[in-house]
Order: sequence, then C-alpha cells, then structure tokens
Amino acid sequence: MGVKIFDIEDILKFSKEYLDTKLNNLNLLELGEQELKIFNNELENNITKNFLKKNPRKYSNKMKNRIGVYCKDFLSSIFNKVSSIDTHTTCKKTLKLNLIDEIDLGENFDVITNFGTTEHVGEYDNILKNTQYQAFKNIHNLLNSKGLVFNVVPARYENNELHGAFNYSPQFFEKLAELCNYKILYNEIKKRGDIYHVYCYFLKLDESTFISEKEFNQLINLLLLTERIKPKPKKYLESIQY
Repeated sequence: MGVKIFDIEDILKFSKEYLDTKLNNLNLLELGEQELKIFNNELENNITKNFLKKNPRKYSNKMKNRIGVYCKDFLSSIFNKVSSIDTHTTCKKTLKLNLIDEIDLGENFDVITNFGTTEHVGEYDNILKNTQYQAFKNIHNLLNSKGLVFNVVPARYENNELHGAFNYSPQFFEKLAELCNYKILYNEIKKRGDIYHVYCYFLKLDESTFISEKEFNQLINLLLLTERIKPKPKKYLESIQY
C-alpha cells in the first residue's frame, strides 16, 4: 500500500504527544517494507524537502507522478532506530520474517506501523493456521509498554472490491483494545485512493500477556474473510475454536 505524507504527519504528531517530544529517543518497527510516496505536488513539503536533498535511495524508478523512497530510510532520519520485517524484501537490511510465525527480535519497539500489512497475512500462505491471531500477538509482544501502534487497513463493508485476505471494522479494534487494555487514540473509516480503510491508532498501557486464541476468536465475526484467504474462508472458520 505504501505510506503517504499525511501518514507521516500522524506518526510524528501522535508519537510526540503520547510518547516523547524527542523522537530520536524512540525505536520504530515497520511491518512491511514500505514505500514513502511523495507526489510531485508535495516535493516542497517541509517534512520531506531536506530529506530529498540528500538524494535518498529510490524505492522504484518507474513512477511518473511521484518519487518513491524507502519509508524506513526517511523514518531513520527522525527516530533513533527503525527496523522493517517482510516476507518479500528488496533491501538487504529488511528482516525476512512472516507474521504467521512467532517473532522474537530480542528487543521491543516504541512505535509499530501496520500500513496495509496484516490484511495480507494468510493471503499467500496455504496453511491451516490462525494467521490473524498470530499477527496481532506479534504486534503486542514486539511493542513496549506505553507503545504506540498505527493500523491502516482495508475496511470491512465499505469497498466494492475486496483487498487482501482480511478486511476490518472499527469494532474489531474497539473489542481488541478492550480485551488487551489498549487505549484507542483514533479509530475512523476514511477513503484512501479508491479503497476505504480503517485508521486505528492505539496505545498499549501495560505489560500484560496477549489474550488467548480462544478470546481472540470471538472477534472473528468483526472481520471480513475474503476469497483470497488460503485456505478458503469456510475451511479457515471451521478450524477456529470458539
């Protein structure tokens, strides 16, 4: 999906307000090796102008209406440390990991970004496994107490064309926050290009362990399983233990 200037503005704004005004004290984890999309009419934007003067690495050279750079490179110029994980990588420094597996990086992060990533967990992996449970368990476990998560994922009912294996509702995040003791800072549906997305930012309030798989499964009806899920939705649902 990629990250846009207004996403960066939110990351900076909420991180300063709820974590630390000095962002170079904070470590960030990017789920998915993301492109920062800077459109031609944004080249003079105060946030990215000086960064672009440094001739940063291009994410792609094929775009005509924008410049695309590695988002983690830009964020690294602001935060103390930025790491990325993805199953498909173009940068040698990106950690090649899958959110369907339990992930332990030996460190936790103050900020985690989920820009169009978790909806694909389970889309390409033909394995009978509760992929969403493990994905959000990883987010919880990799996040520091008082850490901040930015979720921007496809909305459940608002789109004519489905995107990814799972689509979400604001109610999914509300219930997840209630069960996990997160504080929701923002939770709205907004159109992003041609696709409506749920924008949910939440703060982790304590060091409690993540909820059980059985508890998480009560939230499945707040998700939309698309035909892109492997295995197919019916088989996936039949494997869920309520």
